[in-house]
Amino acid sequence: MNRTIDKTHGIFMHQLYDDVRAAGVAEDLNGRIYGNRPSDRFENGWQTVLNANLSQYENLAELPKTISDSIVQKNDEKLTLEVNLEPHSVKLIELIPQ
Repeated sequence: MNRTIDKTHGIFMHQLYDDVRAAGVAEDLNGRIYGNRPSDRFENGWQTVLNANLSQYENLAELPKTISDSIVQKNDEKLTLEVNLEPHSVKLIELIPQ
């Protein structure tokens, strides 16, 4: 079973940052971007934006099941997986022997 992580699934930080910027919260352009603390990048006020849009961010953070029962082909005792990812993202891959 695959779950998709891309710019619209499993990642909410891009949307949060767009919303914080749109709200006019001051940004430290030298601050760490997309770390685990938006306060490294933004002044006070980002929390208000986060709380106001929390349900939207929770929906963006969900990992929807996108493919199930897919068969991975084996060539010369090797598995090859093509994984296309957005920058600053991960993909959960589960391999189940058949």
